[in-house]
This record gives sequence, structure tokens and C-alpha cells, in this order.
Amino acid sequence: PSGSGGWASSGSTGSSPNPGAGGASLPFRASCGQCYGELDAYGWRAPLGIFLEANHLLRGTLGQLLTLEEAVAWRQGQAGMVVFTNGHFDLLHIGHVRYLQAARGLGDALIVGVNSDASTRARKPGRPLVPEADRAELIAALGCVDAVVVFDHLTAIPLVSALRPDIYVKGGDWGRPGGPQPPEAGIVEGYGGRV
Repeated sequence: PSGSGGWASSGSTGSSPNPGAGGASLPFRASCGQCYGELDAYGWRAPLGIFLEANHLLRGTLGQLLTLEEAVAWRQGQAGMVVFTNGHFDLLHIGHVRYLQAARGLGDALIVGVNSDASTRARKPGRPLVPEADRAELIAALGCVDAVVVFDHLTAIPLVSALRPDIYVKGGDWGRPGGPQPPEAGIVEGYGGRV
């Protein structure tokens, strides 16, 4: 994460109603630590980072929901460092949001692979509780996410192989000594990417 509030900067601006200033419109830079300073100047502080991350909705745009073919074309059009992560994201919670914000802070663009309903059922019996289209749209609505692609495989190896991100990120429960290792890591390291 970057900025004084720990949010990755998207560089966009917008406005938000500010209850602490009589309902006046408050200019802010969405998804960055600067938001906290500007909000504090008006006597009001957002209780959760998710409020700031909803800036895509406030601006009227979402991260792109892409097919695999569209994701490959999107990736080829990115000049900066592309970060990739993946997961089920069933029952989105603040830990997911913080993890995605931190991932976005490592590069210039973040693309997220979301396990399809079929791959989620295969890995987590009884899940998902939230359908893949809804999970993908929720992730795309976060200001730190630039693109989302749903995938059907049990691992993201085919997706990582096709997209070749500069940086591959997994949560803290992966990669600990003696713990599970992300199966995609070897692919990324094989072409010189960073895990």
C-alpha cells in the first residue's frame, strides 16, 4: 500500500457527499492516503477503506470484466508493471480488500482471477455462496482493481501462463516455510517474474 492512509493510488478524482460539512460535495483523490487528510480537514473520517475503494462506482466506472482472450489483449496493452492475484472471493470481507489494495500497490495495474463456480465447488464443497458473476463484479468494483477474469481451472496456472504478469501475489496463508506453496509460483519465476 502507498500513501499516508495505506491505500494504493489510482490517480483519479471525484467528489463525495460529506456529512461533516453540511452535505457539501467534497473533492477527493479516490483510493489514496490523501483522502484521509482531505476528509479530516472537513471533520469526517471514513470508517472503512472500502468506502474509498468504492470510487469506481462513484465515478461511474468499474474495473473491466474480461474473458480470457480479452484479458490477454488487455495485458499486452499494459506498459507498466502488471500484478496478478487470484482467489474465490466468496463472502468478500475487509481482509480481501486490504490484500487487494496491497497487491495493487506493488505495480501499475492489478488483474484478478476469480475462480468460477465449478472450480470453487471442486475445491470447497458447499461453496460458493455467491455466484461467480456477482463475485467478479464485486471485485471489479474495488478501486484498486483494473481488470477481472473468471477462470474454470482448479489452479490459475493456465491463466498465469497466458497473462505472464510481472508480479504474482498470494495472501499470507501461502508460501510460509512448511506451508502450502502457490502452484503458479514456478511458472512466474520461470519467465523471470516476481512472486
